[in-house]
Amino acid sequence: MAWPSIVAISWEQDNSFRAEQRHQHDKAHALWKKFTTVIILDEQVRAAGDPELRRLLTRIRLEIQDKSDVDLLNIRCYREGRWIPWETGITVVTPLNRNRWNLNMEATLAFQRQHETTLRIFMSDHKWKDG
Repeated sequence: MAWPSIVAISWEQDNSFRAEQRHQHDKAHALWKKFTTVIILDEQVRAAGDPELRRLLTRIRLEIQDKSDVDLLNIRCYREGRWIPWETGITVVTPLNRNRWNLNMEATLAFQRQHETTLRIFMSDHKWKDG
């Protein structure tokens, strides 16, 4: 059984690769070529500043958590309508970008009130996929 020949077509000859796509590809490729070092992280350390949360996450990763860990989460987890004490330097972890943006905004406003300083917000045009 013979395999069919492989034919390479250059970008200049391929009409399906439009000018804007090529421009975007060239920009992305130029950026890619700037990377010279790769770092692989073994674990996330978002909670590095909160020793209690870090110990909890370590126990969960090692699958040795117990009821006291569930109790800790139930005590420390956010519940709708409940105030978050931002001025304490609390660590807040969320898996969703939308929640992260909202929490960051709330923390920023709390910081501004606590320090009685001017706050300037420069909004982006980002739109969430689901509304």
